[in-house]
Amino acid sequence: MSIKMLPCKFPLHYNKIVAVLVILAITAFFKANCSLIFQRERNFDASFDSTQINLLELLNFKEKQATWNNNANSKRAVNPDALKNLTELIRGNNYPVEVYTVKTADGFLLDLHRIPHGRKHLNDIKNVHQKPKNVVYLQHALLSSACDWVMNYANDSLGFILADQGYDVWMGNTRGNTYSRRHASLSPDDPKFWDWSFDEMAKYDMPAFIDFILTKTGQPSLSLIGHSQGTMMNFALFSERPDMEKKVKIFIALAPVAFVESITSPIKYLSLMSDDEIYSHFGKKIFLPNDNIVKFFVDLFCTEVATKWMCDDILFLFVGVDFKNLNQSRLDVYFHHSPSGVSVKDLVHFAQLYRQRNFVKYNYGSSESNMLHYNQTTPPEYNIDNITVPVVFFSGGDDWLSDPLDVRHLVHSLHSLQAWYMQPTWNHMDFVWGLTAAEGCYKKVLESLQRYNH
Repeated sequence: MSIKMLPCKFPLHYNKIVAVLVILAITAFFKANCSLIFQRERNFDASFDSTQINLLELLNFKEKQATWNNNANSKRAVNPDALKNLTELIRGNNYPVEVYTVKTADGFLLDLHRIPHGRKHLNDIKNVHQKPKNVVYLQHALLSSACDWVMNYANDSLGFILADQGYDVWMGNTRGNTYSRRHASLSPDDPKFWDWSFDEMAKYDMPAFIDFILTKTGQPSLSLIGHSQGTMMNFALFSERPDMEKKVKIFIALAPVAFVESITSPIKYLSLMSDDEIYSHFGKKIFLPNDNIVKFFVDLFCTEVATKWMCDDILFLFVGVDFKNLNQSRLDVYFHHSPSGVSVKDLVHFAQLYRQRNFVKYNYGSSESNMLHYNQTTPPEYNIDNITVPVVFFSGGDDWLSDPLDVRHLVHSLHSLQAWYMQPTWNHMDFVWGLTAAEGCYKKVLESLQRYNH
């Protein structure tokens, strides 16, 4: 089955407006037509509880509508944190920050942010440099940036929590996002600048970040925490680079992704289009940049109580439902910093994974093209069972992108898994934005880190 897209003759920024309106229309359609409660029973291994996924909250339009009508004239100002960049977010919470530029082997210039210590040592320089600190590297998700780790309040943000616990915290920004849209010779206006997927992030970005950090700190190894695609690129890296595994003490995977055959997010419908159709519709450059068009709609809808449900439900429609764990007062902060942009090719690669039902490299579309890139007619598989670095999983039962069935598939494929923690009601973003992330996840993260950082 294929979807035929008519070419759009409007200017590019009109396409962005249309995209937002289409998403709003989809949300409205769900609210108007989906009055049933959808449930799924998930049968896990005997050691894990079954999870029941319930969409009632997302579809309960009338109950929420009464609240909106009572507050229809209510509007709040844009949160100041929404207007800050990453460095300002960190300094605004009274943490030190250092910014470095890391050059990859293929010429990309990537921003790397460091929080060298917590607030309690801010003025104690002797204490800060008394002994080497354990290093932790944080890798963000698809369409995100390192802002994800510091967007909540200090006691709820993993980047700040780790710094206060005595870790030397480093946060990378992969190619193409708001903070890493530079190259030694290519311009972002050139389609060649965007000719990459998570394959190249795994091959070039992650080794560059890890090696830079270890050289800078003088440490032989570090701990690594990834979220979503931030786990995927590291599964890819470790499956092919045992030398990089030796540089990582432990890999903590939040909402782990490798196999995507069971995802329920509407993003899977991209796979109904051929690769050429996706490129024809979205182009061959950036997908969803964090620009003024997006921010205009955020300010228009996310600060109005009467329309804020649109922001809620656009988010939940793609990542899973968890109203109780979302900080409504910071919606504009989240949407001002995310999406942060990614290549259309990365999106095409995700669509390919859904079609192929396997964790493989990008398919160049023909036996001849694949032969040129891989010396074989089909894309090589990433062999998860090659991974030896200790891994800990944190997953959500209501995650529509890191689906519980796909996580279980990954569990059975990975021989170095040390532990698997699951929150039955959590969605994809609860691990970085959730109100209860500190209590429900980060405590266990700290315990896991302590076991490998003596």
